This record gives sequence, structure tokens and C-alpha cells, in this order.
Amino acid sequence: MEIMKISIGILAHNEAESIYRTLDSLFQQSLLQRSDREIEIICVPNGCSDNTADVSRQIFAQLEIQYPVSNLTWKVCELTQPGKPNAWNNYVHQFADISADYMILMDADIWFTEVRTLDLLVDELEQNSYVRVAVDYPIKDIVMKTKKNFIEHLSTFISELSGSNNSVWICGQLYCGRTGILKRIYMPIEISVDDGFLYEMVTTDILTTVSQADRVVRAPNTSHVFEAYLNPRQLIKHERWLVISNIMNLLIFDHWKRVAPNESMSASDSFRKWDEQDPQWAMRLIQNERNAHSGWVSPPQFLNRRFMNLRHKSFFKAVLLLPLAIVACVADFITLYTANQELSKARSVD
Repeated sequence: MEIMKISIGILAHNEAESIYRTLDSLFQQSLLQRSDREIEIICVPNGCSDNTADVSRQIFAQLEIQYPVSNLTWKVCELTQPGKPNAWNNYVHQFADISADYMILMDADIWFTEVRTLDLLVDELEQNSYVRVAVDYPIKDIVMKTKKNFIEHLSTFISELSGSNNSVWICGQLYCGRTGILKRIYMPIEISVDDGFLYEMVTTDILTTVSQADRVVRAPNTSHVFEAYLNPRQLIKHERWLVISNIMNLLIFDHWKRVAPNESMSASDSFRKWDEQDPQWAMRLIQNERNAHSGWVSPPQFLNRRFMNLRHKSFFKAVLLLPLAIVACVADFITLYTANQELSKARSVD
């Protein structure tokens, strides 16, 4: 019987209070119970100000007894430097078994309701050699509540105006990828959101082809649950962070396309070299772009995305959601404005 090797990376930042639920849910996944799978789990606490690393080791030892698995190893690799891209780079290029067939990356504050989620993600890649990354269905925790308050209902409705029902995106909270492709990717350490960057690198074969969206698929009957932002201040801060990150990703890719003819190495190798030469090179790109556009930058179609997504709804539902779309658009403008204000504070990069 051929043994498949799978590496699971859990990227954690100050998750001492929530990581038990994540790990307990993970150990109940059917993937870990299969005799034809060799599993390693690597938890990567990064820049934590709490005791995430020690708590993780204690939980692993406890769950190892509670859910005995023969072909399972685990370890905790703590990093002093914070940042998901840095943790991602270290896990993929340093900590994970180089001989693993697949890598599963997940956040330390999600949990599963479907016990076969990870199994089905791997199966999706096994059945189609063309696909490079398999994702599941992210579900807000409030969706599962039978009784919701006004804010929770509002959050659920706004979710319907975010993204497109016809597209498959990489959610950085959980995905499974082929080791070969992930090890060809290096993430600039200054980016804040890994999923948008990863999606572009995967679908364009490291920026060498046009985007091939069908390289990323969503496995049916799979899902994970995450805690929704309900506090308005937290939500605005999170949205501002996403806007800044999307702007940075776009500028990084545009910059690479301009300099590519003069580069003798891959995009990933260039990003790694630029990080080593100047850790703040990506922020300099943003400041140069802001200066060229009178201090204002915006992701394409950001302000009309809510209305564009109404096209995927039925006529009745689109009419029902239109007032909310208008309110959400105003909120997007405020978020974009505050994001540019935030960038102006960081304009002096030494």
C-alpha cells in the first residue's frame, strides 16, 4: 500500500485562547485516521505576545492521547518575527517535509463541522492533476446561530454582497495545495493578506502566464467555520487592512511585470532578493504610486463591487439588497479614504 505524505501547517498569532478548539477539531478529521496517509502537523506561532507556543505543545500532547493516530507527528516551530507571510515562507520552505505530496495551510482560529473536509480537499487534487489548489466553503459562525440579533443579520446580508458567487477564490483561512507549486512561491514579508497574493501566483504560474482560474477549485461538501467581525471598529479596521493589502499586491505584480525583462530569475526569487536588499521595498512602491496619483490609490472596481455582485442575484433579491448595497458602498468609500489616510502616515520610509 502506497503511503501519501501530507503536511499541515497552522499559522498562529496570539491564539492561546482559541487554538484548543482548532486543534481538537483538526484531530477529529477523517484524514488523520487513514492508514494510507502519513501526516505531519506543524504549528507556527509568530511574534506572539502570549503563550501560544507552550499552550499548543500541551494541547498536542493531550490530543495525541485522546485521539491516537499511528501515522502522525507534530511539532511547534516558534518565530519571533510576526507576520503571516514570514510564517508562511518559513513553514513552506524550512519546516515542512520536502517530500510531502500536499500541504494544507490553516489559521489557528477556525474549526470544522464536516469531518471529511481535509480528506475531500486532498481527493480533489488527486482526481485532477491540472488543479493546483483546492479550497472549501468558509462559513461565518453567526450563520449557524438559530437566533440572530440585528448586527448578526446585517453581517450575514453583507456577506452576500462580497465576492462573486461564480468565482472560486483562495481563502487564506484554509486551503490545500500541491507541494511542488507552493515551494516555488515566496511571499514578500510586507504584504498583509496572503490569499490574494497566493491566488495570483498560483493561477499565473508564478506570473509567467495569463490567469487560469480553473487552477483553483472548491471541493464540494467541505467547510470550515470562522468567527465573524461584529464590532464596527474591528470591522472597519479589518476592511482598511484588506484595502491596503490589495493595493500592495497589485503594485507588486505591476512592478514585476515592468522589470521582468531585465530580471534573470523568477518572480519569487526576485521578491526574495528584494526583501533581503530592502525589507521596505513594497511600501516604497505604494508611496511612489500615491505621489504619482495625488496621494490617492484604489483597487480596481472597489467602489462598485457591491452593485456588480447584485447581478448574480434574482431580481427580487437584488431589489431587496439594493439599499444595503448603497450603504455598503458608502462604507467602502469611507474605508478607502481611511486606508489612504493610513498610508499617508507611513509615507516617510527611510
